[in-house]
Amino acid sequence: MKISASDVRIGNLVEYQGKLWRILKKSHVKPGKGGAFAQLEMKAISD
Repeated sequence: MKISASDVRIGNLVEYQGKLWRILKKSHVKPGKGGAFAQLEMKAISD
């Protein structure tokens, strides 16, 4: 399932690779070449 970058908020829980992750930081990166993307810092909260 894909999620839009605008739907992701700090504190949200995301299931990724079978684990639950909490989003700690979010930044929107616009490189000079190529498309923009969201960069997330996440912490695993379950195994």
